[in-house]
Formats: sequence, structure tokens, C-alpha cells
Amino acid sequence: MDGEGNSNWLGGFSFHPYASSFTKKLKQTIIKRDKNSCGICGRIVEQNFHGYSFNLVIHHIDYDKKNSSNNNLITLCKSCHAKTCFNRDYYKKLFEDLICKKYIEIHNGTKILKI
Repeated sequence: MDGEGNSNWLGGFSFHPYASSFTKKLKQTIIKRDKNSCGICGRIVEQNFHGYSFNLVIHHIDYDKKNSSNNNLITLCKSCHAKTCFNRDYYKKLFEDLICKKYIEIHNGTKILKI
């Protein structure tokens, strides 16, 4: 069943546009930060000669396409990215914890991105 009748329907926000800051350069930066690997399965994908891999995608951790801050983005392979359409609360928490552990330091109560 498609659309509003589907149990996974969330109001159609997947059709909203991405932020203008969600550029190819930003995507390449996140892929490089994540060492060309999927945040779930760890699969490493080599970049093509344009410096971009079509087998990797950049996922918005909070599912908000307008929030393109580095700590809200994670690299996933296409297979694992498909899994994130379900159990969104689980994946949001998983990725927030992963990003925090890998890339965020706390100094005097302030979160600072390590990259």
C-alpha cells in the first residue's frame, strides 16, 4: 500500500527539498571523514575518478533534509541506507551515538566536532 494508507507514512516529508548547503562538496567531505565506509556494515567503497562513490549515500541522522550540519550526516552504503526507512528512532539513536563517539569531544560542557 502506498501513501497515507501505508503504516510507514510520515506525512510526505521525504518529498521536501534538500537544503542548499547539501552540496556535492559537502557529501564528498562526509564520505572522506567516514573513510569511504558505511556507518552500519563498515563496507569500504573506493571513490571513482570524480572523487565520489555512487555506492555510498549521505544520510541525515535526524531525517531532516534541511539540517546539513556535519554532525547530522553519516555515510551509508545503499543497502544499509534502505534499512533506515524503518525503525527510525533506533537508527537515529544509533547514529547519534556513533557520531558522538567518533567525532565529538566535550570541553567544559560544550560539544566540539573533532574534524
